[in-house]
Amino acid sequence: MDSSYSSSTTTTTTTTTTNITTNTITSGGSSSCRNNDVGSIIALCNARAVDAQLLHNSSESTAAARLRRSYFHIRTARVCTAIAIVSAAAVALLASWQYRRIYRVWRLRYPSRVLGQQRLMCTLAIGSGSLLLWLFSPFGSTARCELCWRDVRRLDEIAMQALVLRQRYEEIAAEMSVGTERTAGGKKYEECEEMWEALMRHRLVLDDNV
Repeated sequence: MDSSYSSSTTTTTTTTTTNITTNTITSGGSSSCRNNDVGSIIALCNARAVDAQLLHNSSESTAAARLRRSYFHIRTARVCTAIAIVSAAAVALLASWQYRRIYRVWRLRYPSRVLGQQRLMCTLAIGSGSLLLWLFSPFGSTARCELCWRDVRRLDEIAMQALVLRQRYEEIAAEMSVGTERTAGGKKYEECEEMWEALMRHRLVLDDNV
């Protein structure tokens, strides 16, 4: 009777000890897994913060290059406008020379010169009109300058959003390293990742060399 009671007590104690040990190992393993997940998210946040800063720098440099290109298009448009105005003035001067009565005798005496002036008038008129059409066409300097300015505005917006993303990634990494709001930090990280993907899509539309 005593021996059976002792054996049963020993068995119960052994089972209880085994269960406690198993639960301890399981809880320790899950805690280690959570720590590993938190550490990986912190590392990803730090890496994304660096990427966001690089995206900001790239967007700023690209915006500066587009702005310089817009200044080039402005200068080109001014030069072409000046050439068109000078050509139109030359055409008007030659036309008045051709059709004034005072030069009627000269025109009759030198028909070859008159023909040369008429050809020059036509050339200047066609050149002036072509320059003006090109300036205000979708492929001209005016349209290209407006396109550069629009790209500069969009690149500035992307650069500002990249700075905001960098700050958010740094805040998430700081919160999770301290150990507060780890679940909320994971959700914030996923939201930042969605914003990052959308930002990169907009950036790649403007320039593939990112």
